[in-house]
Amino acid sequence: MKIIGDVFKDTKFTKGIEGMYMTPDVIAQRDKSFQMLGLSEGEKVLDIGVGPGFLSAAMGAMVGPGGEVYGIDMSEDMLEMAKMRCNEQPWVHIKSGNAMELPFEPESFDAIMASQVYELVSDVDVALNEMHRVLRKNGRALILDSDWDSIVWYFQDRDLMDKILLSWKEHYGDPILPRTLSAKLIKKGFEIKQLEVFPILNIKLTNNNFSYWLVKLINDLVPGRKGITREDVELWVKKLFDIDSKGEYFFNINRYLFLVNKN
Repeated sequence: MKIIGDVFKDTKFTKGIEGMYMTPDVIAQRDKSFQMLGLSEGEKVLDIGVGPGFLSAAMGAMVGPGGEVYGIDMSEDMLEMAKMRCNEQPWVHIKSGNAMELPFEPESFDAIMASQVYELVSDVDVALNEMHRVLRKNGRALILDSDWDSIVWYFQDRDLMDKILLSWKEHYGDPILPRTLSAKLIKKGFEIKQLEVFPILNIKLTNNNFSYWLVKLINDLVPGRKGITREDVELWVKKLFDIDSKGEYFFNINRYLFLVNKN
């Protein structure tokens, strides 16, 4: 089975993801995720889609040497970044793995984190079955995904903006997954304990903001997709910075956090 999003095999793209994860926007998102998941010392935790390793490193500190964290990913570049970030925590294990074929025995984990992962997979039902399989009875999981149609992004040329965003969403398996995720989770035997919305709001286009890095990622990924040219994207980027220079920049997206228990 296959994960959507071969873009994560591109080194330039993965470095952009790392930059995004270092912004205050995403740091606050991680803090909210940890608050909801509520890890304790000694627990065994799975990080599905480890990415650059920020989540696994932080969770390793929370569970301590008496616990264990396993972080999996399909991108070699992401795995290398995660290994470097967690190299002083021998109880944090970084390995190659697929969200739809988790390389673990049934009921292996006390808690699972899946942040910005399930929107990328080609079959969410299969991925959720795998999460249910490896989670212990009464274990808990935190799932975070975006609704990419929730973007509010000020731009005067709506046709160009719509084309850019349509092309960007092409690499997602389900760019509006949160709308149907509650029903899917209940059907798989999970109990939803808490559901929160986490908005990311930027009114400046600086490298300290989520949307700055999103612009860079779109700039790298979109040209050549759905008829979008390099010139189209360069014009889009230029106009965004022009809007910012006038003090008119505005960006918002909603992300949704589902805390579930395995019945």
